[in-house]
Amino acid sequence: MGLIKHSSATRNLMIIWYHQKNVAPDVLRQMKIYLRKNFNYSCVFNNKEDLITYLASDLVIKQIVFIISNDDEKETLAVERLVKRRGQFRGLYRLELGKYNLSACSNITEVRFIIEKMVNEIINDLQKTQQSVESSEHMNDNKETVIDTSTPVFDTFKSVSAQTTFCNLSNESLKFLLFQALTELMVRTEYNKEDFELMWNLCHQEYMKDEVEAKKIRTFAKEYKPEKAIKYYTQDSCFFRLVNQAFRLEDFNSIFRFGCYIADLHDQIEKLGREQRQNGSKNGKTYYRGKPYSIDVIQQFKDSIGHLIALNGLLSTTDNYMTSTVFAGMGETQDDYQSVIFEFNIDSSTTGLIRPYANINGSSACQDEEEVLFFMGFVWKIESMKKIGNNDWYIVLQSCTDYNPELITYIEQARCHCPYMTVGNILQELGDHASATNFYQRMLLDETLSDKTRISVYCNIAALAEDQGRYFDAVNYLIQAQNFIKSTALQNSEVPAQPKPLFAHNIAPSQLNLFNNMARAYMKAEKYQSARKYFEDALQQKGSNIERATVLNNYGLLEYTCRNIEQAEKYFQQAVELAKNDACCSEFKHNLQLIGNHVLKETKMVDAEPKPAQ
Repeated sequence: MGLIKHSSATRNLMIIWYHQKNVAPDVLRQMKIYLRKNFNYSCVFNNKEDLITYLASDLVIKQIVFIISNDDEKETLAVERLVKRRGQFRGLYRLELGKYNLSACSNITEVRFIIEKMVNEIINDLQKTQQSVESSEHMNDNKETVIDTSTPVFDTFKSVSAQTTFCNLSNESLKFLLFQALTELMVRTEYNKEDFELMWNLCHQEYMKDEVEAKKIRTFAKEYKPEKAIKYYTQDSCFFRLVNQAFRLEDFNSIFRFGCYIADLHDQIEKLGREQRQNGSKNGKTYYRGKPYSIDVIQQFKDSIGHLIALNGLLSTTDNYMTSTVFAGMGETQDDYQSVIFEFNIDSSTTGLIRPYANINGSSACQDEEEVLFFMGFVWKIESMKKIGNNDWYIVLQSCTDYNPELITYIEQARCHCPYMTVGNILQELGDHASATNFYQRMLLDETLSDKTRISVYCNIAALAEDQGRYFDAVNYLIQAQNFIKSTALQNSEVPAQPKPLFAHNIAPSQLNLFNNMARAYMKAEKYQSARKYFEDALQQKGSNIERATVLNNYGLLEYTCRNIEQAEKYFQQAVELAKNDACCSEFKHNLQLIGNHVLKETKMVDAEPKPAQ
């Protein structure tokens, strides 16, 4: 996926998207992908009161662009008046969803087109009003080269229900879960000589145009020893820069390629930290870190107060407060950046710290520095944040031992069930189709993979193909999945209606689900007769009420597309009756209401026609 190189016109700017509650999951997913790819920070609201509360808070960000998607013109005008009063107001755009509010959008290509058109319009407008573009970009790009080199990206996890779906999570929460799953995958994988060879080859390839650094990589490969992992990381070397670059750019394939080294680093930090605590190190400790951050990132920290955060790379800290102020650049003029001092509080007397940390002074390449290194994915809770000067901030964090219960469930299940699958699923939700496919394909190479898991992998690859508009490829992958379904699977329908709950692991699709997905793919490929056949086949299979309701709802969407209004209403009605109080029922009811409006209007038109004379 990698870090998106956003336009300089979007720097230190925030996007707020306010939408009505019945936006289709497919549309919601696509919008979040485009926001992430084009803007540094965005927030999504579907409740007017929540938006009012947020705007009334003490915001750090100075520029906000608003996007509104709402069919209610009266409410839209009220929200427009509200946001235009804000001092941070930079622009307002309407994203008309209209016909895309059915619970399963059949034309996702058109949705992408209207979203991309609007995003391009926003960026073009911002670029037109940007002043001194060349000089500003030159200064900021130079500064970012220094600032970002060793600054890990962070993501936030906000409390959710175990039944929350991926599409309802923010991009930040998704990436938080992604790095937790990726960390589990890397530190628990058993590596061999071939894995290290692939890593060194990757490094060597990076320095093809630099014979000096390439030679250093060859030397590293010959002399590498697992017990010196910390020393390699703390050396100002080409290897150190490549590892940090992979984390900074969120290049998940490269991060995974470094997995064999990261696992060695984890083991050495864990062993060193355990020895230090056994030898009587203090149970409680405070550490500091100082860094300049852009205003949009500082706003993100402020929005995360009271929530869990995790830095996606390794975190270097010191117990010397004054040292942190130097690294933060306090008192210096930093253009669009402000100084941040972090206070990290550790209570190591508890047993809930999942990730290791240690004072690495004796193992570091820099022996004279009292550096404490925290392993990637270490979870913190932001306790408070205050301004201590014109452009200086002080953030207090506490090591998180009382994890959110749902997060504990997620991490523990990630340890036990298919971490490749978990990583692939989140990458898919974030719109990184290439990386997701790579992780799924790695699973298929495993000859010991169970049929149950292999079915799920093929279904996920099919979903990726469908999302990219390759509908016939999706059908072919689903056919391969069908070949692995055994007769016993037909009696055990385990999969809930789409979308799947966040914490559903190791669940194999049933025949009913496969037929439903094949019908959806054919419908999007505009092969409506084939779609009807597979919807009918799906309804002949055994399954739960909510599974059957999902098929009927999709069947209703097909009949609506084919202008069979009465038949569509029939299927929507049956879906609502079967779903009852399930979470999906509100979507089914919305579709029934929409189709009911069509039937009512058609009935009135028929009644209004002049009657023939008797």
